[in-house]
Amino acid sequence: MHGRDAGKKNAFQRHKEDASLREQQAHEETSRVYQEFVASFEAKEYATGTTGFVKAASSSRGTGNSTFQPMTFVKAGGAQQAEAAAPSKRPYEKMSTISTLDDHVPPAEISNTGAPKGKKLRQMDTFLEELKRQQENRSKGMDISGGSDDRPSASDAHTTNLFLSDLSASVTEQQLCHTFGVYGPIASVKIMRPRADDPTDRKRICGFVSFMRRDHAAAALEHLDGTVLEGKTIKAGWGKPVPLPPVPYFMMPPKPAQPERRRFPFTAQLVPQANGRERPEINVRFPKNNRTVRIIHRMIERIVKYGPKFEGMIMRREHGNPQFRFLFDHTCDDHVYYRWRLYSIFQGDTPQAWQTEPFQMYDDGVWWIPPRIPDIPFDEDGPTDLSWDSDDEAAERGRLGLGKGQLGKIGRERYEVLLRQVTLQRGTIAKAMAFAIERADAHDDVIKLTVKAVVAPGASVTAKIARLFLVSDILHNSGVHVTNAWRYREGFAHHLPDIFAHLHDIYRSISARLKAEQFRRYVMTVLGAWETWMLFPKHEIERLKGIFTADASQKHAST
Repeated sequence: MHGRDAGKKNAFQRHKEDASLREQQAHEETSRVYQEFVASFEAKEYATGTTGFVKAASSSRGTGNSTFQPMTFVKAGGAQQAEAAAPSKRPYEKMSTISTLDDHVPPAEISNTGAPKGKKLRQMDTFLEELKRQQENRSKGMDISGGSDDRPSASDAHTTNLFLSDLSASVTEQQLCHTFGVYGPIASVKIMRPRADDPTDRKRICGFVSFMRRDHAAAALEHLDGTVLEGKTIKAGWGKPVPLPPVPYFMMPPKPAQPERRRFPFTAQLVPQANGRERPEINVRFPKNNRTVRIIHRMIERIVKYGPKFEGMIMRREHGNPQFRFLFDHTCDDHVYYRWRLYSIFQGDTPQAWQTEPFQMYDDGVWWIPPRIPDIPFDEDGPTDLSWDSDDEAAERGRLGLGKGQLGKIGRERYEVLLRQVTLQRGTIAKAMAFAIERADAHDDVIKLTVKAVVAPGASVTAKIARLFLVSDILHNSGVHVTNAWRYREGFAHHLPDIFAHLHDIYRSISARLKAEQFRRYVMTVLGAWETWMLFPKHEIERLKGIFTADASQKHAST
């Protein structure tokens, strides 16, 4: 019946019985050692001729293999009775146990009273006091420094609990959480501090840190065992398994994600915007070397005609040539200009005019900032004879794939020649006007060239008046049934204030009074014709008159 009940004991009961058995054995062992130690000091007689202590294993009693039997505790006053009860033929048997504790105590250090001299006595007192202290701690359920056999080892694959010994008195559970939490979520944290009324006056502080996962606990044990926390070295080891909660007690807050630093192409740099954000931008700059500009433009013309294979051929043939460095060094400004110019031509821009607004070549790409169109003044010293005709212009448009809104290089050169040929004769003005109306699709280029010709610093006063008449004729014929011809009125309207401000300056600069008056009549005649044709509202005509005649009275008074 007893065996059947024993088989039904659970693990906790067996563990409790084993702990009680070990505690009882330790208590008996301590009592036996202390009893024999005290009894040895009570011995009165020693056999003559004895040269040393007789070990228990070498005793003539029995076979020498007798098992040690625990003895009852002997008080100091009962030493004589215990000695009398022992057989008289073995006077040194009580001392045999002491010899097992220190086999190297020479006979000369034994006093007449049978006790070791001062140093050995103090060592034994210390040893016995330690045994007593351990026994008291066991009886109170406290851990001892030597550890116990039932502490889990690293081979226990279930425990996630770490035992920490000899902690600093200033350490907190929050510090343990942040120190150990870097290795994984923590299930529980506990610091075992001594009570103020603890009679044992325990100085050391221990603690436990339990993880949610075994691998996190193993990593913490590997990296933190032996490190210093609050001035004391962490002594970590495996503790007994504890129940894990469904939710971690502590988790390290996630680190803010560092924005990944993008590697931008070419010479792109992050530029702050008005909304507080940043965007990568590439500022396109003109090459400083005019020869490089000509090479780039010729390359682009050939690529447009023959395709990307031409670029590959040039890169193979001119590798190492410093004049073609812009093809290989992607971080130089010349390469950026080459890439932008090639893209711009394929988008329909011309070498003389292009879109200046920022743009992206592809989605989520860098922003390209085109250069401003240089304000090149009208060249009065250019050719005055036409070397191209309309067939050459059409061939260029077909070769380069120019759209209707682009004048093209040959078209620009033809119109510039016509502007230089304009005089006060109506035939020259009519010829230039017809060219402009026929190319109304490229009205932006025509308007810009015409305005530059009017305000050109090197033009004569007569040339300026003749080109003003050209502007008037273009505006007068902007109502014809030609596609986009009506845009000339809107386009010139933005530039007229600048034109009349320039004419005002020319008028004030003329020193001859008759010549100045003639100049004034020409300008006022043009404004009167516009008012008659009703090209612009009356208030707009008056504004232009005011711009031209500003401070005119002061000028005449001074003359």
